[in-house]
Amino acid sequence: MGEEPTSATITVNSPAYFELYVNGKKIGRDVLSPAVSKLDKQTFSITYDVREYLVAGDNCVGLWLGAGWADSIIVRAQLDVIVDGEPFAIGSDTSWKTRTSGRYKIGQWKWGDFGGELVDARQVAPDWCRAGLDTSAWTSAVAATNVLLGPARNQLCPPNRIGDEIPAVSVTSIGAGLYEIDFGKALTGWFRMKMPTLQSGTTVTMTFADTKSDSQKKKLSKIGDNGWYQHFNQISKFVSAGGEGEVFENKFNFAAFRYVIVEGLSSLPAKRSVKAMLVDSDLEHTASFECSKDLFNRIHEVNKWTQQCLNLGGYYVDCPHRERMGYGDGQVATEGFMTNFRADRFYRKWLTDWRLLQKPDGGLPNSAPFGKGGGGPGWGGLLSAIAWRHFLYYGDKSVLEENYDAIRRYVEHLETISQSNGDILTGKTGKFSFIGDWVAPRRGMDTNNAPSHEARELFNNCYRIQQIELLIQMARVLEKTDDVNDYNNRVSEIRSKVHKAFYDVEKQQYVLDGQAYYVMPLMTGVTPDATRPLLLKKLEENILLKNTGHLDTGMLGTYFMMEYLRDIGRSDLVFTMFNQTTYPGWGYMLQQDATTLWEQWNGYWSQVHSCFTSPDNWLYQGVAGIQADASAPGFKNAIIKPDIVGDVTWVRSHYDSNYGRFVSNWQLEGDRLKMHVTVPANATATVYVPAGGMNDVSESGRPLDQTPGVEFLRIEDGKVVLRVVAGVYSFEAQKSSK
Repeated sequence: MGEEPTSATITVNSPAYFELYVNGKKIGRDVLSPAVSKLDKQTFSITYDVREYLVAGDNCVGLWLGAGWADSIIVRAQLDVIVDGEPFAIGSDTSWKTRTSGRYKIGQWKWGDFGGELVDARQVAPDWCRAGLDTSAWTSAVAATNVLLGPARNQLCPPNRIGDEIPAVSVTSIGAGLYEIDFGKALTGWFRMKMPTLQSGTTVTMTFADTKSDSQKKKLSKIGDNGWYQHFNQISKFVSAGGEGEVFENKFNFAAFRYVIVEGLSSLPAKRSVKAMLVDSDLEHTASFECSKDLFNRIHEVNKWTQQCLNLGGYYVDCPHRERMGYGDGQVATEGFMTNFRADRFYRKWLTDWRLLQKPDGGLPNSAPFGKGGGGPGWGGLLSAIAWRHFLYYGDKSVLEENYDAIRRYVEHLETISQSNGDILTGKTGKFSFIGDWVAPRRGMDTNNAPSHEARELFNNCYRIQQIELLIQMARVLEKTDDVNDYNNRVSEIRSKVHKAFYDVEKQQYVLDGQAYYVMPLMTGVTPDATRPLLLKKLEENILLKNTGHLDTGMLGTYFMMEYLRDIGRSDLVFTMFNQTTYPGWGYMLQQDATTLWEQWNGYWSQVHSCFTSPDNWLYQGVAGIQADASAPGFKNAIIKPDIVGDVTWVRSHYDSNYGRFVSNWQLEGDRLKMHVTVPANATATVYVPAGGMNDVSESGRPLDQTPGVEFLRIEDGKVVLRVVAGVYSFEAQKSSK
């Protein structure tokens, strides 16, 4: 170029992972780009501003690519520049030159064998993207033919980035010439190791494991003299060129690991020579939670960290080592995830993935973006679950408009199946089909004790009702009056039929004496009004007596039970279950030194998994009391309704909404409660103060009726309910005994 440009962008579109370089410098902080997609449905393009990297004279633009999810490496790119007022463009074509980078894929990139990367330092060209480089030995690019890819769309979801960098806590010899590097916590991401000076051709093998044991256990492999590790074939290799300062670092793959077992070195690697790097979506952190109970703080920290380990690629990953699917599991974490992170664009992309896979008959797969794997009606129900919660948290009605028809078609798909079976939803009886409450305690994949088909039918028919209820709420927002009326009539018919089909009058229960099988009928209105007190009492007895204060629910059952109990004012029961450190529960995981949440309550199989990433839902909405308001979504009005339960004596929390920061802090001093609430500009809040009456509450020492911006609304279930405008408030009350 004759002079520096006034504007310059490069747009890249490829199904493979890529990194863009200009004059030897990597452009952007993103890694493992683009976001993951079903490649025959859509691919993503990303545009980079490269003006600062171009110079007058010769320049070099390069792309470093690795196959990733793609069957082959193909790419198209275009540079758009304005120099001296004149625009011009350069696109990728067969005049571009290519060569191997010395980096190869290990593994089949499939279930249980996502492998790793082989880096052959003998083939690395450090100055490969330098203007004037002799490329005479390089190969000309070949025009791609018969490309079966979906349309290219701008990538709107946040890219992946390198997050926390984690130092090793120990490096030890484990015999047989092997060394174990322990990073102290599990993570999903990259590994970096500076090699000692090695002879050319020396191969260093790195095996990545998420857990280990001193004794043989199912799914673990023996490595070294006395250790058993779970690695899912996550293996990378480095071949030395014999130079000094050589480094292995991931680029086009990742691993989920706590431990790295290194083979091929003659001595113990130094701790300072290695580090692990979290790779997650570039999401803004938008909340905090802290309370007087260390156990709850640790549950929150591990929950949030696990969410960070599962959000790379533009979808919520189930397990980032074995499957890398986006199962319906992801719905259980939504409220906590949307509080912890600004995730509006992240979820909009994933919702699109689900819609693109919908079948002509309205059926939805069990995962997206790939559409593979087992599940049940609840897995496809993620579409409505996340669309509705997205509307609640971000207030954008277009998310309902985009997804309403797909959700309605899925509801009708379930209804069609039901109506061919006496209006009872049913399905296949296989282990991984028509799943209901997945991996409840003592009913996991390591047992032969899965819930009966009848229990699955009960659970899934209740979930079916919940799907219709969500559709009705969306129809109200979108002013689809006919749909509201039709589906209200329909759901009334279904409830009585489900109750009749599954309620055992003699045993006074539905199918099983299990918590999920009380909660689901109660929550969805299947249980008649006259029977509800009895079922609620039996649910309480099941929790406190039969299960000695523990939960006995699986993935979806746990989510719905915590939501339901909070909603009916029984967070005291939720507290009891959260407060356990024996099996099963989140506290038990922590007692067993879990640093991420497990796939099953007993720790079987994946140690980094999405199934039980729901505790922050209650910690934020219940203990802190920060809730969305469906009547004023997007936190135009927030509900501040803390549950003062158990031996929690104080909470400090906030949420940064689109309107600004809401704060909900409270402190209990004897029978006096202090609540500190902040409401941002242009927003309001409905505040619930536990107190017997209006005269029992003051704000900054003043009676409520003398406090500007505070309006008394009502007394409700032992709480004084107030409407407050933007501002900072200090309420004090005589705590209600209710």
